Amino acid sequence: MIGLTETVECRTRALLRCFGEDLGGPCGHCDNCDSPAQQFDGSVEAQKVLSAVYRTGQRFGATHIVSVLLGKASDAATKWGHDQLPTWGIGADRSKDFWRGIIRQLIALGVLDVDTGEFATLRLVADRARPLLRGEERVMLRADKVSEGSLKPGGRKRGEARQSGSGGSQPSGGALFEALRQWRSMEAKSQGVPPYVIFHDATLQEISAIRPRDRDALGEIKGVGASKLQRYGAAIISLVNAA
Repeated sequence: MIGLTETVECRTRALLRCFGEDLGGPCGHCDNCDSPAQQFDGSVEAQKVLSAVYRTGQRFGATHIVSVLLGKASDAATKWGHDQLPTWGIGADRSKDFWRGIIRQLIALGVLDVDTGEFATLRLVADRARPLLRGEERVMLRADKVSEGSLKPGGRKRGEARQSGSGGSQPSGGALFEALRQWRSMEAKSQGVPPYVIFHDATLQEISAIRPRDRDALGEIKGVGASKLQRYGAAIISLVNAA
């Protein structure tokens, strides 16, 4: 049922497939055919969810996973030490409904599986989840399922530009931003971690907007702590100066 409700393909075709039939192509008259869903690149969001599921031992349901992503204190988080995980609070800029929508879509895509027992435990489907966690594949998600109420008060909407120090809006793209993303991808692969562990997109966007030319300026950017400045500072400044 989750797969049928969350699919972005022809819904009639998906329904018939549940009964072992193949329509052979889109029906042309269901809601998805009549009004195709808007999609967005949800690869980073998927990595955050999958990492939280994996790091909590694949023993908890959606409610607990969302709490970990939001950094919401609970007895369970304290008991199991989940408030000490790298994934604790990494999704605090988004709402509970946003993350529940992401989880539902990952289930529909066969990336997550749900134990049908009492606690509806989430588990990774290894061959589907592994390429996403490693950044080897990207995943497009349905935007309208996560857009409403997706940000906490004061947060930015998806795609909204960060503001530079001069007050002007900056695009999230650009040659430097793409160069930083490629560097991050290679660094993540070499360490065997998801790209967001190195830096979030928002941090790379701010770097590409401000273009810090030295370590002091780079260290002023949100998301660049002392340890990351020491580890990655030289590489980033080199990319900035080469842009």
